[in-house]
Amino acid sequence: MGNKNSLYSKKGPIILFFILLSSPWVVQIRNLFLSGKIGIAIKLSIFAIVFLVALFWMQKWFTKMLIQYQNNLNISMKKIENKKMRRSLK
Repeated sequence: MGNKNSLYSKKGPIILFFILLSSPWVVQIRNLFLSGKIGIAIKLSIFAIVFLVALFWMQKWFTKMLIQYQNNLNISMKKIENKKMRRSLK
């Protein structure tokens, strides 16, 4: 069956998400540089980088919490199964 948490550890969808999210900013920043609005382009670049880094760390934290939740759920399900097994043996 493989790793139960493999959904959370795949890098492809995350990379594709960030590429698609950043592509409009890259195009807009390039257009601003070409039109000579370098100050605005730099401000937009800084905002985009900060936004993407913050989003990356939030997504990483959220993934970690989902894995922890799944592990806790698995542990509690095993405890319930063990209680049922003990009751059936009595």
